[in-house]
Amino acid sequence: MSTGFFKSFAAKAQTKSLTPFVFLGSCCREDLLLSLSNLETDHIVLEEPVSNPWQADLLIVAGPVNFKQIELLQRAYEEMMEPRFVMGVGACALTGGGFHSGIVSKNISEVIPVDVIVPGCPPQEKDLAEAMIRLHDKILQGRKV
Repeated sequence: MSTGFFKSFAAKAQTKSLTPFVFLGSCCREDLLLSLSNLETDHIVLEEPVSNPWQADLLIVAGPVNFKQIELLQRAYEEMMEPRFVMGVGACALTGGGFHSGIVSKNISEVIPVDVIVPGCPPQEKDLAEAMIRLHDKILQGRKV
């Protein structure tokens, strides 16, 4: 058998077993956790979120990230198992949102590589589902997003 078969098999298995570690800011915590619990469909399967980044392969960053949290975010990303993926959720994580003080990071993609973004404040469940499908498609195509 070719290595291509094994790579495609591994990618398919990974899409059915993504284990998220959720790095939450203050705003959309309840909305995001409720959306994640309602997200499971035939195409989207997520394990229960874990409390340690070294057990995860999907980092979900939601809400505002202040400058004091940036080092924690980078450490969480570095401790994750390979291959690892990052989903930026909400306007606050992606642009700083409505927080224009000097303590909120303007964009997490300047700190860690973001693979998929989910816009909105708070993000809609359908947008979260679409982002997961985009992430699954990219994993199945064999590309690091």
